[in-house]
Amino acid sequence: MSFFDFLKPKKDPLKDPRFRPTVIKMMAAQLASKCGNLKAVGRETEARATALRFLEKSFQTCSEKQFIDSAEMLSAIASAAVMLGEASFGKKFLDAIIDLHEQTQATKDGKAVPIDLTQAYIASGRLAHAIRDFEEEYRCFWHACEAKAPPNCKAPATQTMKAIAHQFAYGCAGPPYSKAALEECERRMSWHDAKRREYAPECDWDDDMSVLDWIKEHAADI
Repeated sequence: MSFFDFLKPKKDPLKDPRFRPTVIKMMAAQLASKCGNLKAVGRETEARATALRFLEKSFQTCSEKQFIDSAEMLSAIASAAVMLGEASFGKKFLDAIIDLHEQTQATKDGKAVPIDLTQAYIASGRLAHAIRDFEEEYRCFWHACEAKAPPNCKAPATQTMKAIAHQFAYGCAGPPYSKAALEECERRMSWHDAKRREYAPECDWDDDMSVLDWIKEHAADI
């Protein structure tokens, strides 16, 4: 074995759970550019088929052993679906995976994979926002706020992640996005406001620009 063999990576980064979410986003950005070029020359059908194949394969990856407990992977694919203009398709797959995890956690099977669904529900809410289904958007963010880390969860949601969930829920809890009665909207907004302040006291929640800067600072967590 030569000296240079020691410098070679021992694991394919595409198969490493630590790097795969980032790789997915990078590949999606490149594919979005390619699909844009195809659409520009009238090849819309080919562009969409290419995007859907990529997303379907990416979601299938989430069922593989090394990725099945990766909320970051689900979030990355949701971002990819938005970039590729296929939010509805992405939400269908993401929600199916969330349902599978919910069902698994509800069983007493020792083989269950414990995953905190906070980040996954935030991703689903982002997709609902992209397709302008505001009632569904709030439902997803509410579930993100309420999600609890199951026993033996390897990566429970951080306080920052919970603050993000409450901030997003706060943003769509009232008019014109919510169809709930005004009193209910006010109750929801008051609760989410209190919780985001509790989870992230370092943010000046009374200053819209400070909130925007805080969200940008933590964009990688979404």
